[in-house]
Amino acid sequence: ELATSTWDILSGNVAPARDVLIYDETGGHGALSTAALLAEQERDLSLYSPDNMVGRDIGGVNRPLYLRDLYRAGAKLMPDHRLLGLSRNGNRLIATFYNAFSRERVMVETDQVIIDKGTQPANAPFHALVPGSRNLGEIDIEALVALAPQPGTANPDGTYMLFAIGDAVASRDIHAAMLDANRLSRVF
Repeated sequence: ELATSTWDILSGNVAPARDVLIYDETGGHGALSTAALLAEQERDLSLYSPDNMVGRDIGGVNRPLYLRDLYRAGAKLMPDHRLLGLSRNGNRLIATFYNAFSRERVMVETDQVIIDKGTQPANAPFHALVPGSRNLGEIDIEALVALAPQPGTANPDGTYMLFAIGDAVASRDIHAAMLDANRLSRVF
């Protein structure tokens, strides 16, 4: 309850503070896009990640551009730090981190903590379409892995097959959705 999400900052629903700490649990674009936005606004910025590098899942084309802009803006990049908790100290926040390599706990005081821990599944369209599907939206995981046809007999009155893939299942990247779609479409 003491943290703000990257979505709230990027959407403009929450105004960023002057001294901002971003914690990136996913290694994707959310935290670095937020950091880039705040760097443009000349905020005092630090970016913490439990991974051995910030933006681990971004790739070799975009990651260097983010890093260039963040370093030029004076952002403090802190890999290898897992967030343990947040507490309040007056009108400031205290973020407590653990570094698995040094085995040290680090406490950082800041005005605002912004966290990217992924998203909830975007599955409302999927659930709306389930009643009209032949398989009632079910995936046979063994058939998926074996590249075998999916059974479609749960609802004989259904007119289509329906599968939840990508971020309709969990906070996953486009590559996970493409792999699922590839496996499902190969056998039709």
